Amino acid sequence: ELLDISKIESGQVQMSKELTNMRDLLKEEVMIFQAQAHQKNIDMHVESDIHLREIYCDPDKIKEVMDNLLNNAIKYTREVPEINITTYNTTEGIMIEIKDNGIGFAPAALEHSERNGLSNMRSRIAEIGGEIHIDSATGRGTTISIRVPVDSPRRSSK
Repeated sequence: ELLDISKIESGQVQMSKELTNMRDLLKEEVMIFQAQAHQKNIDMHVESDIHLREIYCDPDKIKEVMDNLLNNAIKYTREVPEINITTYNTTEGIMIEIKDNGIGFAPAALEHSERNGLSNMRSRIAEIGGEIHIDSATGRGTTISIRVPVDSPRRSSK
């Protein structure tokens, strides 16, 4: 992860952008994790804007972020076994929200997570020109919101 972060920060990450149907990409990602969720008796609900726009992005980078988020949501969901994934258009791009009813974490734990992996995810999202927001509290679960832009400001690959 440290090597990935240093590559991102130095601009050495290769981007392979293409027009991407985000509805299809997200359906595929959810299908990949459906069996894992089922093993833990977790219901995964997906609500997607029927007119979710296609965007010009690196789909592999989006998949990496989604893999990480869905894996963590399944891993830490305990009390109410449910994960809700919502996607919709915004003026800047597409918003993806992943909400779990898991254990959640306190602000101090968020700082620890920043040092142990979350900073890598933040860097990946920044590389595609997106933003991430995390809302969590111990015992309440976590909602992670990611805004993926229509087109990343970084067009060139190195």
